[in-house]
Amino acid sequence: MKSQNFEFLRAKRPLLADLGGFAEKYAHPDPQSSLVKQRAFVENAVLAIYDAYRLQLPYSENLNDRLLADEFRQAVPTIVQDKLHTVRKVGNHAAHLNTALPARTALDCLLVLFEIAEWFHIQVDGGARANCPRYVGPTPEPADDTRAKA
Repeated sequence: MKSQNFEFLRAKRPLLADLGGFAEKYAHPDPQSSLVKQRAFVENAVLAIYDAYRLQLPYSENLNDRLLADEFRQAVPTIVQDKLHTVRKVGNHAAHLNTALPARTALDCLLVLFEIAEWFHIQVDGGARANCPRYVGPTPEPADDTRAKA
């Protein structure tokens, strides 16, 4: 899935680029799905951080437990941890509650996810800041009469 903002990750992290692309695509028509994809991005990024920094994974496979592990908290700046938690919490909310979330929620989290991706690209993968594009929020796709009729 081609992404508007996350293609700079594709060379080393095609799954993260794909998840970012799906999150962008779903942000307007299906914010819940966008937020679930964003949470999946965070989960995969956290595992990659553990691997890259050679951190010992906690016994629990729970994302929150991984984010709260002492080794992880010492290795990752607090501001990045806060952003990871934000996307995790909103993604959990989208996946487990039966209340519809507005597109604005998905769009706001996408910007946070992009900031995580920038940090990840530079600090974890050793990429250049110059490779990171300027973030541009996804716009709604024009209504397609054939889809609307179906």
